[in-house]
Amino acid sequence: MTNIKTFKISDELFSGYTVHIDMDYFDTLEDVCAQIKRTLIIFLEQHNLEILKEKAKQLKLHYHDYNLGQVLMEDRERDFWVCSHC
Repeated sequence: MTNIKTFKISDELFSGYTVHIDMDYFDTLEDVCAQIKRTLIIFLEQHNLEILKEKAKQLKLHYHDYNLGQVLMEDRERDFWVCSHC
């Protein structure tokens, strides 16, 4: 059984950036946030968006209103939002 969840960024510059994460490889939501940031930076790097890449490196992503257990147990398709603007 796959445990792939959808995460989206809420941010002034990167709002809506979407990543599908296999939760079998992560122990904490902090690790998930770090992976989302790494994935964004790699995407920007691959497309030669150097200024945006530098801005992405400054992101401090975090989550609200859910915990790791809720993410793991969610059986319906749902977007989990992470933000940087609080």
